[in-house]
Amino acid sequence: MVICELLDSIYKDKKLPFFLILNDLKYSQNIAAIMRSAFAAGVNGVIVNPQKKSIVSDETIRISMGAAERIPLVEMNLFNALKTLKENDIKVYAVDMDGEYYYDADLTGPVAFVMGAEDVGISAGIMERVDSKISIPMREGIGSLNVSASAAVLVYEKLRQEVKGK
Repeated sequence: MVICELLDSIYKDKKLPFFLILNDLKYSQNIAAIMRSAFAAGVNGVIVNPQKKSIVSDETIRISMGAAERIPLVEMNLFNALKTLKENDIKVYAVDMDGEYYYDADLTGPVAFVMGAEDVGISAGIMERVDSKISIPMREGIGSLNVSASAAVLVYEKLRQEVKGK
């Protein structure tokens, strides 16, 4: 899938652009869980760097309960993706421990959330290009949630804000 075609389709259907950007996630279980939550919450597409082998495998399809086959997957250079999103006035949030609490941020309108790799988070180059950072508050002793749990919390907060108004 090409991002420009996907955006054209989203705008034609009078929907708000809503994307997840996966910055070098490694585990198919996490990718599958993210795709399942994303599809259920109305995410328009998942953006990843080009892969040597497809991230949509039999295992991913099974774990995602088929959502991996139904949610559009865009494989492109993430820097180019961010540029295209910004050209289309889509606000890009990095999910990072140093960000504003997600429930204090206005997540309504066209948005994309960048989810970082399980071990190292979001790359410095991507972090420099986002519009804002959001975080999920943690109790002492825990630094972060599993990336798929974080994605679920955030896509549903976006959905909640859109339905209820912030």
